[in-house]
Amino acid sequence: MARHSNLSTIEHRFKQRKALNLDVVIYKNHMPVAVGKTRDISIEGMGVDSRIADIKKYCLLEIEVTVTESSNTVYHRLKGLVVHQHSDGFGILFTDLDPSESRIVDQLMLDH
Repeated sequence: MARHSNLSTIEHRFKQRKALNLDVVIYKNHMPVAVGKTRDISIEGMGVDSRIADIKKYCLLEIEVTVTESSNTVYHRLKGLVVHQHSDGFGILFTDLDPSESRIVDQLMLDH
C-alpha cells in the first residue's frame, strides 16, 4: 500500500508495523554515531527517533538492538538503508539480514 503524505512524497509500507519503544545505538561505517529510540518495526524495516546529524536518504546504517537470550543480554546489529528522514529521525529498510537477524526482528515484534 502506498500513501501520499502532506509533504508530497510517497511512503511505501507493504507490511504492518508494530509500535516499538526500544533504545538503540546507530552505527555508520561500523562506528557508533548516535543513540536513538525505535518508533515502530516490521519484518521489512524500522522507524527510529534520533537527532543524528549527517544522515541522508539511501545511507547504509546499522541499528544495534538489545535482546534477552537465555537470561543474557545480547546485542545485535541490523543493517538497513535509510528510505526517509525528517528532523526527529528516519526510517530504514532492512538489508542483507541473515536468518539469525531475521529471527531477532521476529522476536522484537513478538516480545514488545
